[in-house]
Amino acid sequence: MDNYIINIDSSLSEESKTNSLISTDFNYRLPQALNNVTNLKMSSIELPNTSYLISKLKDNFYFKIYINDTEHTISLNEGNYLPIDLHKIIEDKLKNIDPDLEFELVPYQYVFKIYHSKETLFKLDFTHNSDYSSLGSILGFKENNYQDSHLYLAEKVVYVIDNNYCFLYMNNYGHVHHNNKRYLSKIIMSSQKYEMVFDGRLKYVSKNVIFKTPVTLELLHIRLEDPLGNLLNLNSTPFSFTLEISMIENQLLKRYKEISFYNQELMDLILNDVMLTHYNKEVKTVKLGETYNKILKDNMVNHIYSEGGRSVSSQVEMINNTKGGISYSEMDGVEVQVSGIDGPVTKVVSDENLSGSEISIENYDNVSLKEVEEADLRNKKNKTKKKLKKLIKKFKKKYPEKYEDLKKDKKKLIKTVCVIVKKNKKKSVKSKIVY
Repeated sequence: MDNYIINIDSSLSEESKTNSLISTDFNYRLPQALNNVTNLKMSSIELPNTSYLISKLKDNFYFKIYINDTEHTISLNEGNYLPIDLHKIIEDKLKNIDPDLEFELVPYQYVFKIYHSKETLFKLDFTHNSDYSSLGSILGFKENNYQDSHLYLAEKVVYVIDNNYCFLYMNNYGHVHHNNKRYLSKIIMSSQKYEMVFDGRLKYVSKNVIFKTPVTLELLHIRLEDPLGNLLNLNSTPFSFTLEISMIENQLLKRYKEISFYNQELMDLILNDVMLTHYNKEVKTVKLGETYNKILKDNMVNHIYSEGGRSVSSQVEMINNTKGGISYSEMDGVEVQVSGIDGPVTKVVSDENLSGSEISIENYDNVSLKEVEEADLRNKKNKTKKKLKKLIKKFKKKYPEKYEDLKKDKKKLIKTVCVIVKKNKKKSVKSKIVY
């Protein structure tokens, strides 16, 4: 297994080189195509918390007030504000409209109230055109419209916290699902505004992707998105992150990883179950490891008598649904009778093509690995004999005269047939090589 570690910086993307502004939506082309990638992991990220809570893009920088049948608009500059900042700025703007308008931040409660000191009626309109929180919602007002009163008290506390988290999208890889989208990672915005968010190995929110089969990586499409699924605007400040990519160099390991029913989690569970079974011998009051024993019994039968074996899901389903005996009659004519999953195997019978491979075991738990391998070897030899018989029949049909000359010397006949087979294989071997 070979590891490839790469740093991805948004300021070095093609989009940033052609545009004056640094985007959070860009393509990154790897220096070279990486083949047979089995998993990738984001090991660190450096993200500036520079997005704006109040902005024109979110359409939440203003609200309207109607007094004495006159409409007035209170607007704020784009940026991030503390409650005390909002109090001072909005109060000054209201005073310019009417000196008797008051805007207060209730002490110790962090709620705003707007009122007219001479009890003149007025209306408030916080309506806006986006899915983001309106300026009224930020100030703590639940409704979009208020009227027929001279005093309005916010129902909620003032909320000047921007995004608590954002998402890193990359080629639709990952296990984080949000709003019908898939992301590589969810990033917690743990730093204050205008500070850097550092996220490393100890702050994991699903940053590891294990591919079911090896893939090729060449072009990465990267986006930073807010909780609404829109592009996160960092106001042209760059961000970077580190990717750790694992690739297979060994061809045998590659084929092993390509097995469709391979599951690392199941392998880990089996290993843990074996260890628990071992410790169970010392602690007799606790029964552990029974599931593993059931899977082992079924897998051992498949290992000996089936070329492809059964999928893990079908094996588990068989174990869960079995109360009595089992019969495998579909495996190349081989029938295996088991008296009970939890009990001993009483009989294993093979057909005539597997002569000499009959096994009679009184207690399955006492079967050694060597016995399993010997039975498997006998099975393979019988299959080889079948193939050889077929090849000799073909040779006899195609070269009858040569067959008559060689049939008395079996060793020479078999050697000649094998040489012909090897020559035929060499013609197509180049197209079958796996790179």
